[in-house]
Amino acid sequence: MCTAIDPTAEIRPTGLRPGEKMHETIIPADETGHVIGYRDHYTILPPWREYQPTTPTGRGNGILVDEDWAYTSESAEKMTVTDLQGLLTELDGATFSRERNLA
Repeated sequence: MCTAIDPTAEIRPTGLRPGEKMHETIIPADETGHVIGYRDHYTILPPWREYQPTTPTGRGNGILVDEDWAYTSESAEKMTVTDLQGLLTELDGATFSRERNLA
């Protein structure tokens, strides 16, 4: 992220601090019985029967994820510096527009 914000910034790795994790589990494998994957997001349904998918493929254009699947920061698709720069530019423009509309 530092490189995306300022490509000329000096970066000095400091290592992990006590208790700090390298990766985070966002959706654990024990939740996969009611997780539906879509093109750009996941939906975790409550475990109650009335919320369960009515077909084996899920709801709408989503599909049920595999039983042993888990979503972690380690397995997630990584953004490139260029992708991150584009997102930051897009967000900065949105923030600027929102601030201007509030004035």
